[in-house]
Amino acid sequence: MPAVSAYRRAPLVNLSYTPMSDAAVHTDGLQQRLCKLALDQADPSRLSPLDAVLATKLGGYTEAPAMPALDRKEDTRAYVENLCAGAMISAMARDKQGMLDVLEGVKAFHSLLPSLSEEQLFYVSADALRLTMDLYRRTGQPFLLNLMEDLRSRLPDVSGVMHMFPFQRAYQPEKEAHAAEEAAYYARMQRFATGKYMADALAMTALLSQYSGSGRDAAASRAGLVALMRYHGMPSGAFSADPYLAGRDPARALELDAACAQTEAYLDALLTTGDVAMADALERMMQNVLPDLLSEKGVRTLTPTNRLASDDSCQWQKPSRQDLSALLRALYAVRRAVWLARDDASLCYMLPLDGGCLTRLNGVPVRLTARVEGCWQRKVTLRVECKQPVSFTLHLHVPGYADGARVSVNGGRTQEAAPGELCAVSRTFQTGDTVTLQLDVTPRVQTGYRGSVSVYAGAQLLALPLPTDDCAWRYALICGGNRTPVEENGQPFALMTACEAPGWQTKAGFILPPPQGAPLGPAYELTLVPAAGVDGRIAAFPCATER
Repeated sequence: MPAVSAYRRAPLVNLSYTPMSDAAVHTDGLQQRLCKLALDQADPSRLSPLDAVLATKLGGYTEAPAMPALDRKEDTRAYVENLCAGAMISAMARDKQGMLDVLEGVKAFHSLLPSLSEEQLFYVSADALRLTMDLYRRTGQPFLLNLMEDLRSRLPDVSGVMHMFPFQRAYQPEKEAHAAEEAAYYARMQRFATGKYMADALAMTALLSQYSGSGRDAAASRAGLVALMRYHGMPSGAFSADPYLAGRDPARALELDAACAQTEAYLDALLTTGDVAMADALERMMQNVLPDLLSEKGVRTLTPTNRLASDDSCQWQKPSRQDLSALLRALYAVRRAVWLARDDASLCYMLPLDGGCLTRLNGVPVRLTARVEGCWQRKVTLRVECKQPVSFTLHLHVPGYADGARVSVNGGRTQEAAPGELCAVSRTFQTGDTVTLQLDVTPRVQTGYRGSVSVYAGAQLLALPLPTDDCAWRYALICGGNRTPVEENGQPFALMTACEAPGWQTKAGFILPPPQGAPLGPAYELTLVPAAGVDGRIAAFPCATER
């Protein structure tokens, strides 16, 4: 990635944040474990060119793959993905001829636009926009602006959909025949209601705002996410879609490809708008959704909130090439989101994940290493190494879930930091300096579907595990009851006061929505554990109150 100042190119709106170069970032902890799980299950002979590049960037290979064929293909999606792969490989190798070949391929794609239906174009436009804008920022080729304009004019009004969100309940595909003039409308709505492509539409709104400069476009991704979470949000931090938008019933699920596309969209919105709420959304995906879809046993293609141990979504299976491709893209998006630059003299640490980066700040090479310790009293320590003292600003994102936060430098005087905002530390840094962010985290209860409640340890969703279908699970959390945080072997647990909810039922093997107004009964103490990776579980409970 070029320096921030070199990556800005009029007339595109400047990105709020610019990711570090891939070679400058290293991962550890949860990121590293998930990347290894995905790469261990990948068959190099079956990887697409784009997947092979992502595997290299995520640490799976030491050498960049060969340039893919950039000639036209009947499969438009594969064609665009090959162009994306070629652009990445050329940038990694600083191959000018390779980049010229990619630009010629993009010109050929531009010539195809009149022959593509809206449906064909919709399915590749998120990637096409990402590619075109990155290439323009790198090369400044004027024809790329024309391509952006053509993409914008041929796509449906994705920003309008986000501002006037039409799907306020679970989506049911239309089964009745429609007149020819109505068919296109219903087909378009069905595309928007599909989880993967709704996530792509979120990304498109953010990307198009860089070209249009429109405030309406810039605000659309946040407006769309708010609406999606209001009508289809799940306690995990994702919106349900199995494959269509499915409401907020905890028994409804999220498909793997939709989850991964949501992760990519949140990164696009974060880079474009600078909205740190997108960083919180990315952390929830990383802590709850991706670890629930991927393990050493394989992948799960669906992830509901509440499920019995016998539910099909508990089963691990061998990943398909498409599954691994989606996971590699999502993991790469998270990797890019952790360390971001605002300008050539500032750096942002966005997600509280272990790892580090090596970059230049005010012209001086600087290495920062982050380590996260603890669950409830969380301590994030960033250590600085530099060849000479250098002045820069380190921005720390304080997650919105923190009850309180404090920042100190070299163990000195602490200053309060506001949750949900960036805390700036400006000074002349030198090797050995440490910046410490301390987060106060307590068991947090959030209200969801039909008054149900879910419990969190920071971004992590907690659940009652159900190893078998015979386990007792009909419990309601007592509103105002005790919440005791416990930590064991680096994992958070919460002891919650609960009572029985005998009216809670199942139907056809699915747990029905939590009943409203569950009456108080004799109190029990439930131990809730991190929900990610747990088979049978309850993570959305009724709330018991006095009648």
